[in-house]
Amino acid sequence: MPLAGHLFDLSAREYLVAAGFGLVPMTLGMMLYVIGSALIPATLSALIGTMEAPMGALWAWIGVGEVPAATTLIGGAIVMAGVFGRVLYDLREERFRMMSEGVQTPNA
Repeated sequence: MPLAGHLFDLSAREYLVAAGFGLVPMTLGMMLYVIGSALIPATLSALIGTMEAPMGALWAWIGVGEVPAATTLIGGAIVMAGVFGRVLYDLREERFRMMSEGVQTPNA
């Protein structure tokens, strides 16, 4: 409360928008992340969790027009490339493992 000097300056609609944002997308996103992280290895889950910062900058750019700095874009691209590279590598390894075991893959 000491840092919320202008807390009561907001309108009822602004409170409703803030509550809706806090309850729906944030809660749903965290719930899906927790459920999904139980289905994949912990290292991959942690790697995917690093995408939160670049995605936050991207959504701020798309949603509110807040243009990120060039260094933010470069760093975000590095993180995203690392995550997608790892996921693609895992998919490739899984396909090779299945082929060596004689399991038919859909695209084989």
